[in-house]
Amino acid sequence: MQVRSVPAVVVLAAAMSLGGCAVGGTQTPAQVDEALSDPIDQAASAVATAALTARLLRDDRLTAAAADVAIADALHEVVDARGSLAMFVPPDAESNDRRTTASAAVGLALDAVADARAWVNASSDGPGAADVVAELTDAAAALDAQAGS
Repeated sequence: MQVRSVPAVVVLAAAMSLGGCAVGGTQTPAQVDEALSDPIDQAASAVATAALTARLLRDDRLTAAAADVAIADALHEVVDARGSLAMFVPPDAESNDRRTTASAAVGLALDAVADARAWVNASSDGPGAADVVAELTDAAAALDAQAGS
């Protein structure tokens, strides 16, 4: 009995050629800048939304239900930003260092927005309104520092 190996070879060759698409190193500096700045901008926008929402809720100008929806949306945006940075394949050591630093700033944003959502829903005995706004402000500053680099 003879086994035909041609289909297996074709599948293996296709997989190998597609796998090569994941390799970094061919990105221009402008592409690297964009790959790193877009998630930072996305997270910064989400943090600004969460901070505004927290201040409006603190000042009784927004219901808790509306605040939860806005902050949940912001949380999804920060998660997406973190995922984009995690999927980025840096072409060199400097780009990898930049990705690592940007990822840390987005991680701070993720924690701050998650804490804001917990505060909105009163599901933790943790931070109060002032603490939540301060944490979001710190996260915004960390993201701003990355946007400038």
